[in-house]
Amino acid sequence: MNVRELVQRSFEDAKANAKAKQVHAHTKRDLHRLRSEAWVDALAHQFCRSFSNDPQVRVLWKREDQYRRDFGVNELLHDICICRVGSVKSPAHKKELSYIQDVLWQVESEFAQDSRLALIDFNKLVLGSAQEKLFVGSLDVRDITAFISVFHDAARACSGQVFLAL
Repeated sequence: MNVRELVQRSFEDAKANAKAKQVHAHTKRDLHRLRSEAWVDALAHQFCRSFSNDPQVRVLWKREDQYRRDFGVNELLHDICICRVGSVKSPAHKKELSYIQDVLWQVESEFAQDSRLALIDFNKLVLGSAQEKLFVGSLDVRDITAFISVFHDAARACSGQVFLAL
């Protein structure tokens, strides 16, 4: 999987989707929320396409409830969580129960220009066990080099491979 291409395609899709929805934004906060939702949806859909050939992989995010029945929630700990699932039978009724077998990707995004807020979300990646981790932050910051440097130590504390997109 080419992460750069996946992020770029997601960005183009999100721009198109957000533009169509922005007529519903009555405040700057509404506009930010719509853009953020469009971004996460677009990125999650790109991950869905990337893993479409593996029936055991689930892409979980807040605005998609396809697997809510399996886990009781739409979103597991991260903006987007891509995992491989297994199943077991319940002891009493022999129903199929899903469990997380392996976490493939964890994705967090925070577009605030405040490095403290961005690092708070980045820390969620340190907590997880995914093989691959992606943090998407704002490019619209005062000093991009200083902003990126905030993540160095936290990225070293992560297991797996860490990607940063701005």
